[in-house]
Amino acid sequence: MLNTLSKKKGFSLLVILILAGPCLSSLPYVFRMKTLYCALSVPVICIKEKYKNMNKPLPKMNSDQEAEDLLEQDLTDYLVPENFTKTTFEFAPKDKSITLRLSSELLTAVKNTASAQGMNYQKYIREVLEQSVLRP
Repeated sequence: MLNTLSKKKGFSLLVILILAGPCLSSLPYVFRMKTLYCALSVPVICIKEKYKNMNKPLPKMNSDQEAEDLLEQDLTDYLVPENFTKTTFEFAPKDKSITLRLSSELLTAVKNTASAQGMNYQKYIREVLEQSVLRP
C-alpha cells in the first residue's frame, strides 16, 4: 500500500517527519488523508523552516522499505524537540455556522493574535472556544 501511495503526485513519506515542525498548524488538508503514512507535501513556505528542527539531514531513500526502516528506528538524532510548536488536530466536521458580532478593535486583535500563531482567525476562535469549554 505504501508503494502505491508514494507514487501518486503530491504524496511523500518524509512528511511525517517534516510535519512535526512549526508549520503543522497551517496544514488543514493533512487531516483528510486516510492513512498515517502519507500526506500532501508541505507548502514551499515551510521547507526553509524544517531544517531548524533537525540536528542532521535525513538520508536519501530510494525505496519505501528504506523509509519504513528509518521510521522504525530512534529519530532523536534527527529532531530537535525544543523547536517544536504545539498544534491541535481538527477531526470533527464543522457542519454548523454562527453569526457573531464583534467590535472592530476586538476582531483586529483576534486576527493579529491568530496571525502571530500562524493560523486562520476562525480556527483561532474555535480553539479558544474549545479551551474554554474543556477547562475543569
